[in-house]
Order: sequence, then structure tokens, then C-alpha cells
Amino acid sequence: GVDAFVWLHQFAASWAHAVAAVGVKDYTGLTAGFMKRSLEVLRMGMKLVFVFDGGRTPQKDATNEDRQARRAIRYDAYENGVEGAEGSAASTRNLRASVSITDEMVSAVVEALRQHGLAYYIAPLEADGQLVV
Repeated sequence: GVDAFVWLHQFAASWAHAVAAVGVKDYTGLTAGFMKRSLEVLRMGMKLVFVFDGGRTPQKDATNEDRQARRAIRYDAYENGVEGAEGSAASTRNLRASVSITDEMVSAVVEALRQHGLAYYIAPLEADGQLVV
């Protein structure tokens, strides 16, 4: 099985300008990248089952709040050009580090998986627990 959020984070960072910038929510590149990788793995003869995180656990609230605060700091640095002009390596790093996986991103990828007939599972809580079963 594949922890789908690992791939989501990779592709969301790669497509940060489309998924993280205020007012821009285009998940086309993220979804296309996710599906391209999926189909490449399938062509190698492997079977895929994607496991998505489900509900949030109260035990991780502090961790999630810390992550969100760090993402906000990085987005502010991107917006304000703290480490360089827009498009610079530092600016791009800040934008990529600010990306948070949203329910809309998950829905877009799940819909693409469904359309291609690929297996997926939404865990009750964290995907990790389902992957060891």
C-alpha cells in the first residue's frame, strides 16, 4: 500500500504556485502528476492500493497546530519577499514549505483514482495504521 499523503505532499510542493497561492486553487497538475506516477508503477507490474488519512486525532492537535504555524510563517516570507524576489530559489522554497494538503486536493485525487479504477481506502484515522495491516 501507498500512504497517499506522502505523494500528495510531493506533488503539492511541485505545483505550489497552483495550489498554495491565495485565490489560486488549480489541482490539475497535482492530480496529473499523481496519476502519471500511479500509471508508471502499474506498468511495472506492481499493484497499488492508496491509503488516505481519515479523521484527525486529538493526540496530534498540537503537532498539527505547530505545522500550520510554520506553514503560515513560510507563506508570509514568500508573500513579503523576505528571502528574495518572487521566482527565486528561496522564494520557491518558502512557497513549497507553506503548502498544506486540503480536503479539496484529496477529493480531486480520489476522483481521478475512481475514474481510472484504481484502489484506494480512506483510513479511519492515520493511514500508517492501515498500511501495517
